[in-house]
Amino acid sequence: MDLGPTTLAGLGGSRWHVRPLRHHGAVRGALTLRKPAGEPLKADEERLLGDLVAQTGLVIAHEAQRAELQSAARRIVTAQDAARRRVERDLHDGAQQRLVTLGLELGMLAQHAEAAGDAELASRVKGARSQLLEATSELRELARGLHPSVLSQAGLPEALGTLADRSPVPVRLDVDLNCRPPAEVEATAYFLVSEALTNATRHAGASLVTVALAHVESGLRVEVSDDGKGGARLGDGSGLQGLADRLSALGASLELDSPRGGGTRLRTVVPCA
Repeated sequence: MDLGPTTLAGLGGSRWHVRPLRHHGAVRGALTLRKPAGEPLKADEERLLGDLVAQTGLVIAHEAQRAELQSAARRIVTAQDAARRRVERDLHDGAQQRLVTLGLELGMLAQHAEAAGDAELASRVKGARSQLLEATSELRELARGLHPSVLSQAGLPEALGTLADRSPVPVRLDVDLNCRPPAEVEATAYFLVSEALTNATRHAGASLVTVALAHVESGLRVEVSDDGKGGARLGDGSGLQGLADRLSALGASLELDSPRGGGTRLRTVVPCA
């Protein structure tokens, strides 16, 4: 079917001059110019139509490329999260379980050494077991940083509750979700709250952190605020900058309001579609 420049008859004898807009060979729209009956299309009008078609085509191409890049970035985030979950499961079901079993065996060995009257051996075994327990704890924290198992198993409210329970700073949670968000959105919200709690504890000197999550028409709204000293900034290599980049890949942006002496407020709305 020929979808080239076309002239169509209108009401009252008027004429519609139609110029298709294409991208990658497909028609994405059309520009039209209406002329009164009996008035031909002038050369300058033809040139104007041609220029408009070219410029509009560039806009369409740019928007299509932007949408393709956005989709690719979201797929990358989703794939990274899936890889994190796999590594976390492998650590939990593999190395962590073996270390726990080894710790139990060392505990039994220490008891046997004590029963046999070998105090030196018992002390050395207990020391080795203590170091093993520390290593297991560090591995557990590493796995949690990759992807918290409670998030996959119980969902975002339970995972945020666990974060709040572990936080040295009191946390007020207000979570109102009417359904479970997509996995990459859940993980992003979790990491945002986690980073905000870390900053409030280490840098802000806050005495209270408020976390609010709710579904809104445009996605999942996440707000975290504290009553600390403020002055937080986005910067290359910072945790907040990494989160801002992650949010951008999901079609969202990170709003940071942190005046000196006025606390810090983070806000975003992550599309769930």
